[in-house]
Amino acid sequence: MSFLLTIKKQFSMKNIIFKILPILLFISLSIIVNAQKTKTTTLPRYNPKYSFEPPQREAVASANVTISIMKPIFLLGEFEGNNEEPYNLFSTKMVNDIEALLTAKGFKVRGPFSSRDEMVYNDKQNSDFFLEIAIDYNAEVQRNWKSRYNLLTQVSTNQVTTGNVNITAAVVMTAKSNHTGEKLWKKNLNLGTKSFSYSGSVKWDSQSLTFRRELTEDNNFWNPYTQQLEKVYTEALTILWKQFDVNEMKSVAVEAKKERERNKN
Repeated sequence: MSFLLTIKKQFSMKNIIFKILPILLFISLSIIVNAQKTKTTTLPRYNPKYSFEPPQREAVASANVTISIMKPIFLLGEFEGNNEEPYNLFSTKMVNDIEALLTAKGFKVRGPFSSRDEMVYNDKQNSDFFLEIAIDYNAEVQRNWKSRYNLLTQVSTNQVTTGNVNITAAVVMTAKSNHTGEKLWKKNLNLGTKSFSYSGSVKWDSQSLTFRRELTEDNNFWNPYTQQLEKVYTEALTILWKQFDVNEMKSVAVEAKKERERNKN
């Protein structure tokens, strides 16, 4: 009798095992497949380098024009991006290189200032005009998504399989009167369009992803993006070097003097 009970128990256990085994196998395969699908390669974060070396140098102050410079403004649509990475480093480096550029051209330089209000009386009296430089900048991204549903967690994840980014930029140069803020001279210099593609490495809980969040959290996006910013920087400084013509700046200084005399009367 005990022998028959043992056989029944063994048979019952086998039935349970046979019933459970497919479930366990399915769960194991789900875990393995899900692990394979979520395996991605995340690149180390790239640190952009912004620099410009004037191709030649004139005698110090040989142009006989003194320019007060404002800190460059990075325009991103409707707001300034100077206080956010990676644009803050771009702007900081740019003001230093513009000062070196102007000095190499033979101009005297005062500043940099954040605005005309920062200029004291002595700055206004001892410079011919002040110069504003802005980078008018726009970047747009188009994403192709891959979505996956995890049966265990019952959560969907989303990943950018390929993204395409188009960047447009222009340098805006504006000379203004120290005393009235009157616009004396302006140039808008187009830097053209730059494009690149990337594959995302981060799993997102939603496809409603902001440009900024993806930029700061996914190095696979950050790296090629900041490398394009380096190109924008070099092109901007190169075109500025060509635009700072001594004779043209002298003409602006003459206009500034006329503007000042008109406002005395």
